[in-house]
Amino acid sequence: MAQCAHDLQSSSKGVYFIPQPVGKEATNVVVPAKSGAGTSDTDVLHRHWLLIDIDPVRPADCSSTHEESNHAWQVAMVVYQLLHDAGIRGPVIGFSGNGWHLNYPIDLPNTDESRVMIQTLLQGLNTRAGNDKAKVDTKTFNAARIWKLYGTVSRKGEPTEERPHRESYLVTRKIDGIETAPSDPVEFEELAANNTNAIPDLLSLWTAQDIARSRIERENTASDVIRRAKAYLSKVPHAVSGNNGHDQTYHVAMILVEGFDLSIEDAMEAIQEWNSRCVPPWNDKDLHHKLKSAAAKAVDRGRLLKDERRSSGASPEVEESAETEPETTEEDATAADIKAANMSTKWAWEGWIQLGATTCLAAEPGVGKTRYGMDLAKRIFHGSNWPDGTPIADDIKGRPTLWIPADGQYSEISDIPEQFGIPHDVVKLNAFKSNPFDGTNLEKPEQFKALEDRINRIKPVLVFVDTVGMVTETGTTKTEDAKKVFKPFMEIAARTGVGMILVTHLNKQGEALGRRIIGAVRQVIKLSKPETCGENDRRLWVDKTSSKKPPALRVIMGDCGNEYDDQAPDDGTPGTTSKNNDEMPLPRCVAWLKDLLQERDMFQKAVYADAKRLHGFVAGVVSNAIQMLPIVKSKNQFGEVTLSLRDTDE
Repeated sequence: MAQCAHDLQSSSKGVYFIPQPVGKEATNVVVPAKSGAGTSDTDVLHRHWLLIDIDPVRPADCSSTHEESNHAWQVAMVVYQLLHDAGIRGPVIGFSGNGWHLNYPIDLPNTDESRVMIQTLLQGLNTRAGNDKAKVDTKTFNAARIWKLYGTVSRKGEPTEERPHRESYLVTRKIDGIETAPSDPVEFEELAANNTNAIPDLLSLWTAQDIARSRIERENTASDVIRRAKAYLSKVPHAVSGNNGHDQTYHVAMILVEGFDLSIEDAMEAIQEWNSRCVPPWNDKDLHHKLKSAAAKAVDRGRLLKDERRSSGASPEVEESAETEPETTEEDATAADIKAANMSTKWAWEGWIQLGATTCLAAEPGVGKTRYGMDLAKRIFHGSNWPDGTPIADDIKGRPTLWIPADGQYSEISDIPEQFGIPHDVVKLNAFKSNPFDGTNLEKPEQFKALEDRINRIKPVLVFVDTVGMVTETGTTKTEDAKKVFKPFMEIAARTGVGMILVTHLNKQGEALGRRIIGAVRQVIKLSKPETCGENDRRLWVDKTSSKKPPALRVIMGDCGNEYDDQAPDDGTPGTTSKNNDEMPLPRCVAWLKDLLQERDMFQKAVYADAKRLHGFVAGVVSNAIQMLPIVKSKNQFGEVTLSLRDTDE
């Protein structure tokens, strides 16, 4: 068969095969692929492979250029990361001669349900990873799909220097950060089973994301009357319990159903933002009752939609309704009322980032603040765990983040989403499409009002202000100036329920730049690169909090996203380099680690633990020792990393 395939290359555009097992007996008759005599879907016994074809966008019936092939590789890596994060792992990587293949081991019956599931998966991957330069082929879902026979030449169009005919091949070399299929048959079967089980979970997550996105789009495309009503209510004072709160709420109900002629259902939508500012907010049942009462008594419907103002000239914000419900006597408020108003502490990431509050992210210049923030955005969108392994709440999954790139890091914000496998449209900017570079100055009340309106429209989980010192010309050394800078962010976070991340730098003493910011936020998170850690390692920790401090983490910066573990590098304080203030811990650690791995392979986590427990080596020293030795890292199906000492000629 190999000889036959080799001979056929000179007379055909390409040679193909079917990777799935078939029940049809083979013959030695060579037939054209489109003759109808080939294998049909019903001939396939079982699906052992998930075939994903990433092709560059190019003119029809011609080979790809080197640049076009690279575009396909970039999309392939986004697909790889999407599936890897979802637990679909270990592909066999192939080059088709023009684009790239990711072949994942699976174990599925050849049924209509399997066909639909694979088709839905391919369409979802193309929607999330494809772009105008390369796309995921959504037609490779049929069981008898023919596939490029690796080792044969693809001969599309006439060969040129720019568009040559190339030989297809399988990638057998190790690629940093890419986990490929194991050669051990038992491990291979386990991988196929795990991949099969992970596919329905991923499709369920995507369905939830699509529902959330549709909901947000519906909110963003609300009718003009509802938008006008919301804008009108933004200027109406909120209701306060014990201060004619019933009357004020009824007045707002009249504004909506009479002044804007809204139905009770549309009025309920319009009143929600105004209600969120009330102390305490009303429940839906009480709001519905107020709107129903207003609808029964409304007379001059649509009066606020008319061009002329009321002849009385009274300000509509303070106009008193002639028909009001009687005021009731209420008890004085207690902490229980605050809890009932849903003002208790809420966490996006427990111990690290609060919702409805401001958090400071302080980092040294150039250590990866934006990449860290984008990694959080990636985890939120995909619904994967937070860096410390805690799950992300269902009501957060799939939602966007909002960015104010006041430091001008537009190139990073443009490139990183594609590298990390998240759609560009879930990384929102504080600007309109007509000028995406706007919205980085926040000085005036109307600018903060526009920011709050945008947050209410797009419903982000986190808002990154990077850096907070660059959005304003007001200094923060004086208390009164710092209040002008930070208070609007605090108030917007409280009213909208977002996690407001105020990004700043660390000074030479390792403190957040602008000491007033520490008193203006609930949490201070620091990101640094200690001298003892590896090139891509960072230390991430909570330096200030009103809650219990979580353990520090090690961040391992990666091309497609970050990894985290509990082996946080040393922060550089005296006496923490090793036991007894050892001045030469690295050579000792290298010798110890080499002897250890010559005896047996070890889990990486156990190596770090033993190094610290037995010899006092901090994580940074161990990381450097690993990099200095010929060590191979591998992962099992549970994501645990094993260290092996590679054989050398020495």
